[in-house]
Amino acid sequence: MSRIRVLSDQVANKIAAGEVVERPAAVVKELVENSLDAGATRIVLHLEAGGRNLIRVEDDGRGMDGDDAVLCFERHATSKIRESEELLSVRTLGFRGEALPSIASVAKVRLKTRAEADDLGTEVLIEGGILKKVAPIAWPGGTTIEVRSLFYNTPARRKFLRTQQTELRHISAMLTRLALAHPKVRFLGFHKGRSILDLVPYPEALERIANLYGPKLAKSLTALHRSEEDHHLHAYIGPLHDTKSGSDYQHTFVNGRAVQSPTLRAAIRDAFRLVLPKGRLPVIILYLELPHGEVDVNVHPTKAEVRFFSPYRVRRFLTDALGEYLAVQARGDLPRMSLGRDRNERLRLRLDSVYPEKLGAAGAASLEGRNPRVSPASSVGLPGDEDRVRWARAETSFSGARPGAAGERGRQSHLPLLPGLASQSPTPRLAHPYSAGSVVAAESGSDRGTEGDAAKVGESFVAPVQAGVGQGDLPRLGLSQLRYIGQLANTFLLLEDEEGLVIIDQHVAHERVRLEALIDGVRNAKRTLQPLLIPIVIEFPPEAVMALERGNEPLLQLGFEIDSLDGGSVAVRTAPANLPVGEIEPTVRLLVRRLLDDAEELPEAAQLVEDALVMAACKGAIKANDPLAPQEAKALIQKLDRARHPFSCPHGRPSYFRLPLRQIEREFGRMGFGS
Repeated sequence: MSRIRVLSDQVANKIAAGEVVERPAAVVKELVENSLDAGATRIVLHLEAGGRNLIRVEDDGRGMDGDDAVLCFERHATSKIRESEELLSVRTLGFRGEALPSIASVAKVRLKTRAEADDLGTEVLIEGGILKKVAPIAWPGGTTIEVRSLFYNTPARRKFLRTQQTELRHISAMLTRLALAHPKVRFLGFHKGRSILDLVPYPEALERIANLYGPKLAKSLTALHRSEEDHHLHAYIGPLHDTKSGSDYQHTFVNGRAVQSPTLRAAIRDAFRLVLPKGRLPVIILYLELPHGEVDVNVHPTKAEVRFFSPYRVRRFLTDALGEYLAVQARGDLPRMSLGRDRNERLRLRLDSVYPEKLGAAGAASLEGRNPRVSPASSVGLPGDEDRVRWARAETSFSGARPGAAGERGRQSHLPLLPGLASQSPTPRLAHPYSAGSVVAAESGSDRGTEGDAAKVGESFVAPVQAGVGQGDLPRLGLSQLRYIGQLANTFLLLEDEEGLVIIDQHVAHERVRLEALIDGVRNAKRTLQPLLIPIVIEFPPEAVMALERGNEPLLQLGFEIDSLDGGSVAVRTAPANLPVGEIEPTVRLLVRRLLDDAEELPEAAQLVEDALVMAACKGAIKANDPLAPQEAKALIQKLDRARHPFSCPHGRPSYFRLPLRQIEREFGRMGFGS
């Protein structure tokens, strides 16, 4: 007797529900996406017990006739596609025909709908995948679908649901993404009859951002727009001083779909890596529009991930645009320190947002007519507090989507420093802040340990890059114009002007200066290799050896010829010239970690060398407790003044801040007194 059996539709639907219906938020996602695909302009969500007992979605979209109302609960029944070729250019949010039958197999579902051309609507009742009722009803139009007692017939699944508040937070996060993707749609939410969400429709995404997160955050954003042939980017990015520890404020949308993508994550990471501290994320809401045929949305059970036909082009397009945004942001007012009465918050940094108008006439002129367009989001009209989303602060609130306090600091992402290092792109690209168009003179003179350091991590052969927002386009910060006072604790450099005191961390400042000098040195160096008379053998685990084999081409571009040996080891046969033998193994191990971090996509040689440059800059920089002669200190200040990103070290720590004179006077109680 055969042991293999074909499962019944009811069992198959329950299995599919395990992938599609993870929790109440997944049900909300599928139902709301169906409403959006039906052209709804108003969507109302009703919840009870965090979605366990009731999820009801009402919309004003195109309804269904009686036949479709029943057929939509059949497996793989859909109105979205007809032929397999259409999977390569899906334009709707749903297309598989799996969600409704999967939901109906683990819940009690009631559907009420009416097509615009019909006089009567249709009511369908299904419990646990079994059709219970089909009847004509009077119905005004649109569709209402009600899901009750989720997982009532699968107790094990219901047991693993979290608390009501946790499930509400997941629903909140899901609705936030859907609302950001579709700002022209009205969203209302109710829990146990209480209003918890009211998002009025707006024509622009920025207004929806203000609707969700508040006008204060929205006005701090910078709008970035860029187009390159059939690739279009619209992004809203927060100031560099207001970063987050989680991804609640980082959203990516492709063709109107909220998605996760290793390619998009890598582009954001690459752009911000050297300007934000490790563990911090920028506030960024990114809308990418591509030809539908270049995006594969059929790669994930819940369609939460996408793949790109040309991931390298997409990643480069985004990284170029974000890199130029950072070039604009790199200049602005000095960070200010506030000495509050609360000693636990005595050192609080505040770095004002920097927008193109602060570049001055030269900078503004250099940006005219360029792609991308960078502008303060605050220039767009925003809704006031009375138009903001209403969040119930009781136990029914969507606390997961409520923004936290502003003023968090820092995070690390990646900024490709040498965009021309890899093979040349088929089309010219705008330069990054560190590209050839923004090169400053390398370190020279009395600076310690800089001569020849560029070769320590490999010499490159950089193709010419179009000039971007270059050093000549940006005004000097004027640090070198301040009066140098002296050195504090052999660690901090003190300067003053009429506004107060400026304090510079000498190690952070020198690390930034050295990094930019190393970048310029590597860019300008010729490719020279050193064959090793005795190859250096390094032991690695199997996954690291495979990563080296995968990254063979960019490693060769850097000057490393590495062969795999038996037993999980590799032999380094050539290395960049002037790289000391003792530095070869640590550098290779660092590059292996970089390859493992980018397991989804092969990094460029420029991205690989970046980590090595950062390591070299840090190791050779002036340390804390190193005494400096006044001439040395002034030379360092002048070089920091010329730096392209003077605000932080490569790890994101601030290099200096201003202590206003008024703050000092306030601490001594001199405010409002004569002398």
